[in-house]
Amino acid sequence: MVVVSSDTRRSPIKGFFGIFNTKGSSRRPSPRPGTRRFAHTRKEWLTSSRIYRLVMVVVCVLVCWLTATLSFARIQRGQKRSRKKRYPSHPRYIACHFDGGPLSRINIIKRLDPHMDLYPTKRPILMSDHELEAQAAALSGKKSGKGMQEVFETDECKAQYDWQLTSYPTCAKIHEFDLTDEVKLINNGYWRDVFLLNDFDGAPQILKMMRYEHGFEGRNYDRHRRDALAMERLTESPHILDIYGFCGNSGLFQFSDGGDLHDAIWSESKDKKILTKLDRLHLASQVSIGVADMHNVDKEGQASIAHTDITPTQFLLIDGFYKLNDFNRARFIRWNRHEDKPCTYRVGNNPGKFRSPEEYNYFNQTEKVDVYSMGNIFYALLTEFWPFEDMKEENAIEMVKKGKTPHIPITVRNSTDILDKVLLNAISMCWIKNPEERATARHVADYLTTKLKDLDPDLEA
Repeated sequence: MVVVSSDTRRSPIKGFFGIFNTKGSSRRPSPRPGTRRFAHTRKEWLTSSRIYRLVMVVVCVLVCWLTATLSFARIQRGQKRSRKKRYPSHPRYIACHFDGGPLSRINIIKRLDPHMDLYPTKRPILMSDHELEAQAAALSGKKSGKGMQEVFETDECKAQYDWQLTSYPTCAKIHEFDLTDEVKLINNGYWRDVFLLNDFDGAPQILKMMRYEHGFEGRNYDRHRRDALAMERLTESPHILDIYGFCGNSGLFQFSDGGDLHDAIWSESKDKKILTKLDRLHLASQVSIGVADMHNVDKEGQASIAHTDITPTQFLLIDGFYKLNDFNRARFIRWNRHEDKPCTYRVGNNPGKFRSPEEYNYFNQTEKVDVYSMGNIFYALLTEFWPFEDMKEENAIEMVKKGKTPHIPITVRNSTDILDKVLLNAISMCWIKNPEERATARHVADYLTTKLKDLDPDLEA
């Protein structure tokens, strides 16, 4: 009979946990030679060692997987925070990018004096098929309001003129100016900063560059394409500000040192010029001619451009005339493919107190929104009040939506002065709620011009 020592009576489980013993119990056991238990003990040791290694491998895999998962989760949270903060890419230079197609070559390089020469045919930038497809994909998406370029041509509406689809960038002209030279920041709008700089001959010019807080996105590129294109088309009108160059979101414009119409009406300067009633009528006439020239740039009686942001600050004094500028909110009027008439449009955000009922109601809109806003400028010239001046914006908007108009003091409303009556009549022509019944800008301009000729003998023919 073989006697088995009690030292060798260890269960596999106990032997397994023994591998973690710091006294060396994990080493291979040394059974007494000649016992039948030797083979079993060796198998136990081999089994315990394999299990230990397997467990350690599994633990390492789990640790690596958990670490990777936590790291990925942190990255995702960081990306979400970045998207919420909306950190768009901002180039450190002004540039315009082309697709390298056959239209990318420059056909004409010429510097023009807008008062002495006509613009020649320049290189059009046409949209490729994949760009048009990208626009169509954004038509019904919410992204169209978050940086995507708006779709212009649809199954129902097409471009009224080919120029509405093109662009004439002159990036070389913009790049001639070194922003490290004497460049002065003099103003800013919502979208762009305004810098004063000098041309090579010392002539002052204005460079507008998009403010850093806005994203360099398709929607903004198209916004400033429309601004430059509209002003280029309107160069022949002496009542529209001149443009000298355009690239990306930047533009080079005519300089004004006389302030805007807002300054003329509500100037805080000690040297403020007192506006006579005849002066006010002259200013109203200049405003109406500028708006009329814009609407009828291609064909008299058929608008192709709507400004959609007519306020006193949009008219700058240059050479004795107030000129309309800033077309980055403009809309190009399309043509209905089926009904052979102009298409309407909608603008998705219409704040302020200077707008028409159809804008505040977010109805279909036409160029007549500019005529209604023009009536508000006449109101300011006549009364020196801002529309609904003592009312909160949201309340003023509700009033306009219902067809209510700003209050005109009874002394002005019942005035017997012919100059007051002319402006009152012009206001009533503009403040008609139904845009189809509202006067056109040309109608108002002709009315004011005719009255001025009768009332001002010194007016040049």
